[in-house]
Amino acid sequence: MKLKILTAFILIFIGINEALAARLGVVDVDRAVVRENPDLTSKVIQNLAKGTQIAVSNEPTRDFHKVRTPSGVLGWMATEDLVIRNPEGTLKSDQNEVPPMKKGFEKKINPKPSLVLRVLGGMDFFNSPAVIVNFPTLSQSMHYGAEFLIYLTDRLGWVTRGEYLFKSLSLTDVASGNSYQISLNSLPLMTGLEYGILGNHISVHFGLLGGVAFPTQIQAFAVATPTSVDQFSVNHLTALAKADLNWQFSKVLSSFLEVGYRYSQTPTLGPPTATNILQSSFIINWGGLEAGLGLALTF
Repeated sequence: MKLKILTAFILIFIGINEALAARLGVVDVDRAVVRENPDLTSKVIQNLAKGTQIAVSNEPTRDFHKVRTPSGVLGWMATEDLVIRNPEGTLKSDQNEVPPMKKGFEKKINPKPSLVLRVLGGMDFFNSPAVIVNFPTLSQSMHYGAEFLIYLTDRLGWVTRGEYLFKSLSLTDVASGNSYQISLNSLPLMTGLEYGILGNHISVHFGLLGGVAFPTQIQAFAVATPTSVDQFSVNHLTALAKADLNWQFSKVLSSFLEVGYRYSQTPTLGPPTATNILQSSFIINWGGLEAGLGLALTF
């Protein structure tokens, strides 16, 4: 009887030891999250790049594996974010969909950058020179657009941004009683770099972009004679320095608040021919502060 109990104890000990044994794991996603506990709401204690080799426990706990990172940090990672190797150098049987890697090849993995898609909208606050005769300076406009961000490293990414800026207003000249319709619009396309400081659920991103507005347009006509239109269109350089405060709802979805400063100014335009509402010559300057809100999807 004692022999049976001793044998059972030894088998249980061997099973526990095998379950807790460390194996070689390779991070399979970019900016993988290491958490304090095996739970999606647990505190993030480290982020790892794709291709990083770590020590991984043999068996998962609630779809998480306990890991030791190259810097010695102990934590938990989601099983889906790992490729785990057996002692023989083969992949675990539950990960056969991933092609086996040759021995010693793990260090040569070229991580694929993750892609972030953002949609946004907001306002621009600018101080354009007086474009319209006898009326206040144009000072605000709306914008909406989208960004594509590809991470080159854990923190640095390449971003491309397209926007549509627009403003439309109706004016009445008190002296003459004439009513006018004025519209401004611009389509800036920009590209540049973005740097992120990552946190648990909150991250901060700084971006610097430059490009061309295709094009900036102004259109003016008297309501009484809508067929007589002054219209000017020009391409010009533009740039944007911005900061985003990002809140991560889940692994895929997040929202963000953006503030920035935009440079966007046309060369001298004019003179008008159809109306007397525009100055004989003028510059459209969209430069100034901008602010907006948006949603982001991470793939």
